[in-house]
Amino acid sequence: MIARWTPQGWWARGVEESIYTQGETLDELWANIQEAVAVHYEHQPVAIQVVIESHVPQAASTTR
Repeated sequence: MIARWTPQGWWARGVEESIYTQGETLDELWANIQEAVAVHYEHQPVAIQVVIESHVPQAASTTR
């Protein structure tokens, strides 16, 4: 899963599977990821790896 924070909250998407979920906090996102993966794999035990993407906004232009 790839997770990313946006001003609207956290979201995550599967890398090789069509799994998408979101949460207002990182804890809520993790709980939602676990639930979405469990439903997708019909409650079979699977390992979940989450990579959090960092996003650096473009620097504001400065005039000297």
